[in-house]
Amino acid sequence: MDATTLPAARPMKDLARAREQYLAGDPSPPGVRPVVLAAWQRSSAYGVSPFRLQPQPAEARRLRIARERSRHLVEAAEPLLRQAHDLLAAHPHLLALSDADGLILSLWSGGDIPDEKLRSANLFAGASWSERAIGCNGVGTCLAAAEPVILIGPEHFQESYLGWTCIGVPLLVNGEIIGALDFSTPNEHTSIHTWGWVLSLARAIETAVARDGPAEHPPDEMFEALEGPLQAVRGVLDLLGRQADLATTHRDFFEAARHEADRAEKQIAFVLNRMARSDRQARRDLAEMEAIYADVPVGLCVLDRDLRYTRINERMSRINGIPAADHLGRTVREMVPDLADTVEPVLRRVLETGQGIQDLELSGSTAAAPGKTHHWVGRCSPLSDDSGQIFGVNIVIADVTERKRSEAENRRLYAEACSALTARDRVLAIVSHDLRDPLNAIRLAAALFTEDLSDERRQAQLEVIQRGSAQMERLVEDLLAVARIQGGGLSVDAQPCRLADLLESARDFLRPRADSRSVAIQVARAPALHVRADRERILQVFTNLISNAVHHTPEGGRIVLRSERMGDAEAKVSVEDTGHGILLEHLPHVFDAFWQAERSGRAGAGLGLAIAKGIVEAHGGRIWVESEPGRGSRFHFTLPLATSGRAAVDSRTGAFGESPGRGRRERTQRR
Repeated sequence: MDATTLPAARPMKDLARAREQYLAGDPSPPGVRPVVLAAWQRSSAYGVSPFRLQPQPAEARRLRIARERSRHLVEAAEPLLRQAHDLLAAHPHLLALSDADGLILSLWSGGDIPDEKLRSANLFAGASWSERAIGCNGVGTCLAAAEPVILIGPEHFQESYLGWTCIGVPLLVNGEIIGALDFSTPNEHTSIHTWGWVLSLARAIETAVARDGPAEHPPDEMFEALEGPLQAVRGVLDLLGRQADLATTHRDFFEAARHEADRAEKQIAFVLNRMARSDRQARRDLAEMEAIYADVPVGLCVLDRDLRYTRINERMSRINGIPAADHLGRTVREMVPDLADTVEPVLRRVLETGQGIQDLELSGSTAAAPGKTHHWVGRCSPLSDDSGQIFGVNIVIADVTERKRSEAENRRLYAEACSALTARDRVLAIVSHDLRDPLNAIRLAAALFTEDLSDERRQAQLEVIQRGSAQMERLVEDLLAVARIQGGGLSVDAQPCRLADLLESARDFLRPRADSRSVAIQVARAPALHVRADRERILQVFTNLISNAVHHTPEGGRIVLRSERMGDAEAKVSVEDTGHGILLEHLPHVFDAFWQAERSGRAGAGLGLAIAKGIVEAHGGRIWVESEPGRGSRFHFTLPLATSGRAAVDSRTGAFGESPGRGRRERTQRR
């Protein structure tokens, strides 16, 4: 932008009206320069409020870091800016120097502007004048547009700055923007000469920076060591410039200069040796760090903001199954594609928030063992530079696959140990629980007999004792039956039986119990079949199955008993109900002794189905269940069909053998 484009001729009221139109929703109000309109649009997109300026905190550390990073710019520019400020000290003005990000490195104010007013408007060293922070302004807009700008009053986006004109000039060295210069003054003090003066000051700063360069300054002790010798050398050069008779008039001075030159050589050697020692120590420290990084027994790596590997140790490369050198410059997705979908969101969150993640758990496979699941734990930490900018993430990973396997094995062994309780322990547990209620009832009823009771109450207490005794007897019989089954001592006396008779007997025996719960029991029509069975034992099977069905079938439900032939040797019997059904995960356990799906409000010891299974298997048959939650259950078992003559069932093999005599009943037992 040159002086001919200075918008001084545009009336202030027109600029104010154009700003109001834009804020009211007009995206392109008339008469607004493109550079200003673009700045307004950026300010709106950043969410800057045009009416309420958000105060920024004065962060001394951030300012100190920024000044150190731009030290060559600060040292070259501040002497020139201080002189300019002194010339304008009596007039209201702001003179500011920023870095390339719009952070104010130095600021001078004139005209007795109160400090609290400056600070409330974010006009202080250490504040950010980027457009993202305060909207359209001299520094932020000249950096965004990469060209000098002048903003006349209402061309500012922020209402706080409408009374001022700001001239912003980006500072370029070797084609690179290294900062910005801003001169601000009340609107009535601006002229075309102000514009030219600020441009000239910016060119002077650029020249000073380019001449001195951004080279690192040597230690202060080096300047102190060289100060005397350099003065001597400058004196010699002055004498030579005057062409004096050195041999006769300045012999002593030459001797002093030679002495100082010798001393300078020694001082320089001292400083160089000190720097060499520091360099050797730094190299040793770096070598130690490299050795630790290489030998530490965990995986280590560093990723940049694009999630590309910039550093990795040997342990991490072995975890990934790819040589360390092949990682550098490659992304996480390229190196561990099976883990990328899980890892990438975590790493990006660390980069965006600056918050590390501890106790990260991962599972998956890598090229080291394709198709095999490994488990890892680790942590991710953000890496930042002196300015606080996050440039990458450090990752620490440990393989815990073996530990996980050991934990799983320990859990399995513990579960097996818990399930391997002896029959004696389980029987004692059942006896202590299920015998307590009837025993307490008997004890209480017997105690009442010592009191003066009527005949009616005495009869009632006798019935309580009888019921409790019967309940205890049934439980004892069940426990003995299970003990015989588990010990191989359950005997059966198999005789030819009409299967229909067994079904009807079972129905008639259990009908009163079913009627009490409003559950119907039906026997489906079936072919006439004869089976070999121990009648009492098979009726016990029916009793256990049907009692179980009655217990789990709601009022109005139905239980159906069915029978059918299965091939030439077996008959299948089914007990079907319309009850609640059994969950899929419970099906494998329904025939286990002492197991119940519902432990609360238990109606028995959980032995009925286990006993039924033992009796059926002692007959050489099979028993199984089909069920679906909400649609009832179907228990099936098989019995051998009867053949001519008499036979007994061997409970060990389930095979039929001819009886040795017609009048003799043979019992077979498991041994």
